[in-house]
Amino acid sequence: MKNNSFIKCLLIITILLSVIILTFIPALAQNDRLIVGGKRVGPVYLGKPLSQFEKFLGPRKVMNPTLFDYPNKGMALMVKKGIVRGIMVYSPMYKTGKGVKVGGSIKTLKKRYGNYLLTDAGALIYTELGLAFNEKNYKITKILVVPASPDPLLGDKIIVPGQRVGNIKIGMDISIITKHWGNPRAIENIPGSQVKTYTYDHKGMKILVESGMVAGAQILSYKFRTREGITVKNSRNQVIKTYGKRYKQVKDSINYRSLGIGFYFHKGRVISILLSPRME
Repeated sequence: MKNNSFIKCLLIITILLSVIILTFIPALAQNDRLIVGGKRVGPVYLGKPLSQFEKFLGPRKVMNPTLFDYPNKGMALMVKKGIVRGIMVYSPMYKTGKGVKVGGSIKTLKKRYGNYLLTDAGALIYTELGLAFNEKNYKITKILVVPASPDPLLGDKIIVPGQRVGNIKIGMDISIITKHWGNPRAIENIPGSQVKTYTYDHKGMKILVESGMVAGAQILSYKFRTREGITVKNSRNQVIKTYGKRYKQVKDSINYRSLGIGFYFHKGRVISILLSPRME
């Protein structure tokens, strides 16, 4: 008898939970206004049939055969063969996980996500995150969610002294990099040498180029690290403990020439890492 009573209680609890879920989950979806790069805006997901979201989206305006605008939701969808391929929001009711929304400043965008890649059309994109932004007068006017595209040049983001950072290798033709990353923000000559620096702020890196070939790189982002775990923000003591005391020091930098790696410091912390050819 006790077992039967226990089973009945479980059934009642299960039914009540099902009712609660069916009642509140749709309401939660209606109030979900989170932008997730490469995935979704609220309950609307990339790669899913448009038919799944029509009840939520409501009335639409057909802008062209592949672009549908939903004014009540402040968003437009790029649709191909009935599948959502892109989501554009133009309402400040939506925001990313880092609090960026339409109407926000480009200064805040850069502070939260770092530097962006500027396309020829003027869009500010973060390909690895699946996010893009349109702006006017330094204010965000639209946010786009598109499929994320991993950067083949970044690879494992490991710095191998004297050899590579990710898939950028010493001796590589610079045209391979410009093909993937576009033109650098600046190209500058290093005084007293034939080496030029190609600055890619949105990648946190400066490429050193000589005679059209990669001669090294200056890494400015903590996203890259050596196999020993050294990265930007580590202390000078950690660097010396890892690589030893046989280095050449110039002002606030030390260089392990025989290894092909160097470090620049500010107040005892690494602010950039230099990848270079090994020199005996």
